Amino acid sequence: RGSSRGSIGMYASPSRADGGAAFATGGAQAEGDGGGTAAEHMQEAARMISNLQTETVGVDLATLLRESPREAYAFQQIGWPAEIASMTTHALPASVLERYSQRQSVCFCGVLPEIGRAWATVDNVLFLWRFDVLDDVPVEYAGETQAIVGVALAVPKRGVFLPTIERLVVVATTTEIVLLGAAFATEGGSVDGNPGDGNAGRDERDPYASQREFSTLRVPFSEKQMTLHALDYACTTDDVVVKDFACTSTGRIFFAGDDEALYEVEYSQNDTWRQRRCRKTCHHSAVPKLLPSILRLRAPDALRQVLVDEQRNALYTRSENGVVAVYDLGVDGSENPRRVAEVRDIANAAQMQRG
Repeated sequence: RGSSRGSIGMYASPSRADGGAAFATGGAQAEGDGGGTAAEHMQEAARMISNLQTETVGVDLATLLRESPREAYAFQQIGWPAEIASMTTHALPASVLERYSQRQSVCFCGVLPEIGRAWATVDNVLFLWRFDVLDDVPVEYAGETQAIVGVALAVPKRGVFLPTIERLVVVATTTEIVLLGAAFATEGGSVDGNPGDGNAGRDERDPYASQREFSTLRVPFSEKQMTLHALDYACTTDDVVVKDFACTSTGRIFFAGDDEALYEVEYSQNDTWRQRRCRKTCHHSAVPKLLPSILRLRAPDALRQVLVDEQRNALYTRSENGVVAVYDLGVDGSENPRRVAEVRDIANAAQMQRG
């Protein structure tokens, strides 16, 4: 800026893989410095600027958010640092691969970190096995007639099941949602129903009790033998395809449907004259059920993801088109979800935050 002293200019490239910046110095060299002359500094700066201009221009964040989720997040962008690195790789169990070779419709897989198990479904069969043990024999469940499209893990509500049922495995098929009981035993064969038990000895007012109990277990679930038990708890989906589950530490089970609605699987110990002991409740629907499709003013936007924030007693949903909605679960997280906010254009919101 007209100064006779030395000056420093910084040039940053958004597309540099190392996230660093290029520095160039110019102006007259200060007395006593051991560097080159001012002309050499200027030439070096010119070379750096030329290199920056030849690099690929980085993609703006707002541009990425305007794209469809598949295009924006399915592939690694050139020049971006790797966010996930592969540490170890284990082959699927032989029984799963054998069943997969004979598949007729669909197959899915995932992990249940709390109990240290991986799961895979092939058509109407569910496999569960320890992912930290090589050649572990999977626990197999084949009690459904329809294809399984989703699996989740939940803490059972207090007083509903026997104390030996420490977790619930939620299985969603194309026609119904089924609750399976998961019991855990040590190598000696005794069933462990103390700390980690989802039904006994827990304060109902503390939604994080089960998490603390799990962390203080002498033997974690991942090191115990697991058995699945049919509980005769199921509810129909009414032609709704389950997209995602979200479970709370108090036993609530939410799921997102392809009909743009937020549901909850409610269950109790016994049937009553008013309601069944296992039922599906719709908490919010973006489109009236009885409205003919020809009268809808916009294209369907199925929910894709549902997430519970127990620290804030809030629930979030994300649709296929990127609409994010926020629901309030009340002071203690036991109330029906109440829609309080939504953001329909994430790209514009991100651009406004940037200023």
